[in-house]
Amino acid sequence: MRRWVITIVLAALAVVIASAALWFSVRPREKAPAGGATARTSVDAGRAAAETRDGSAAAPMATGPQCTGRYADSFDRLSDRNREYERSPLSSYSYCVRNTATYEQVFYDPEGKIQKRHLKSVFHGTGFVFRESNGEFYVLTNEHVASQPEVTDESSKVDGIPFGSKKVSETVKIVKNEDDDFEKNHIVLTPVATDPLLDAAVLKTTARLNACPYKIGVSGELRVGNAVMVKGFPLGIFDVSASGKITNVRIDDTDGEWSHADFVVDAQLNTGQSGSPIMAVNCETGELEIVGLFHAYYSAGKGLNLGVHVDEIGDLLSGMKPKKRERKASGGFASPEDQLKVVKYLLDRKNLGIFRYGTYSVGAEVQKDRTVQVHLYGDGFPSNPNPRVTFIDTWRRKYGDLDHVALSRRSGRQLQKAIADVPEEMRRNLSRLYTDLWQQILKTILYRDLLGYSQESEDLYKRTLIRYNDLEGARKAQTEQVEAVLYEVDKLLQEEGR
Repeated sequence: MRRWVITIVLAALAVVIASAALWFSVRPREKAPAGGATARTSVDAGRAAAETRDGSAAAPMATGPQCTGRYADSFDRLSDRNREYERSPLSSYSYCVRNTATYEQVFYDPEGKIQKRHLKSVFHGTGFVFRESNGEFYVLTNEHVASQPEVTDESSKVDGIPFGSKKVSETVKIVKNEDDDFEKNHIVLTPVATDPLLDAAVLKTTARLNACPYKIGVSGELRVGNAVMVKGFPLGIFDVSASGKITNVRIDDTDGEWSHADFVVDAQLNTGQSGSPIMAVNCETGELEIVGLFHAYYSAGKGLNLGVHVDEIGDLLSGMKPKKRERKASGGFASPEDQLKVVKYLLDRKNLGIFRYGTYSVGAEVQKDRTVQVHLYGDGFPSNPNPRVTFIDTWRRKYGDLDHVALSRRSGRQLQKAIADVPEEMRRNLSRLYTDLWQQILKTILYRDLLGYSQESEDLYKRTLIRYNDLEGARKAQTEQVEAVLYEVDKLLQEEGR
């Protein structure tokens, strides 16, 4: 009996061993980590590490809940080869860029004599190599990183430099970090092309650098919720990769000299990362693609970072010469649909027809004959309800062309003039202010439309905050513009004996 038991146990054990051997022989094997050829140069190795276009590195990735468009909502879609490359030393394709400018200030000494002194301004940003050609390496960064203002004033501030100072020299270099003072290792960059409207600049050097291996993507296909990675030098300290989501796919950026389209990213970004590449994962290939250039953020909120659409930078990257473009008007209506939106809002008596422009109040109304009147009130409003300036715009298939203006002192006595009869310089200033008032009214209406929904989701809250910052961002400049116009109004009324 004992022999039979031993025989049965041995037979069962043999079956278990055979099954285990069979399972190990047919189970799928994990891929070995892919690496670049060590004999190649840094640029070639980087490109090899990220190369998937021939199909050998990564199979096409199927769409799913995290991949409903061109770009993925999660980095789970990132290819193994890209993932390994980003972990390797070769992925240091973003560099710390140092701008050093010297300014000359003219001033009076205690004895009343004119003196000059030179002041230095140093700040850091980020740049990345997007192209290598004939031994030259081309770096993309922001225009405000590559070039400080020629002259400092209220609209062109430089930390530590008084207004009215003139730039007399400037150098742009790649450094290790903000503490790198060993000049022998600094890499001098020379300008190739700049576009202030895009806040983008191309620089170059013959020093060998690691190039970003990823191709230029299509930012027009970004969607809210897409995952992105931003690689730069926060505070000029060290190289950091930050990740986040797209929260708004398009806003028009007309702040200061800028005139381009941005998208909004909620990644944790800081000063010093201006000029960093923003990358998203292509759903089909699993490769990272460059979709934007980080260039600004809203200081009043968190996670409201702006990236310039790479679609708009394409000409600068390929031809090295920006197209001549006119700056988009900071005011006015973008379309007839926007005009209709404002008129409908004003015709609804339930809506508040009072708006703010700088520190001044503005009223707007639509008459029965479709004439629009925009009232600019003085600093005594609402105690003094008399408008200082009333803009009168008669409907002729569109708005925006002034017909008359009604001007008054604080006492309320009015002088109405056809806009053609106003002195030329004053006419230009009134027309410019009227155009900007239209834009401010439209922005306020859009903000008010969204305000009631701001607590329904985090995305709506952030979009509301963006619109609020857009409204408040130019208060000081708006106030100065109104005060300049009111000065001209008072001068004209005095000459007219009013």
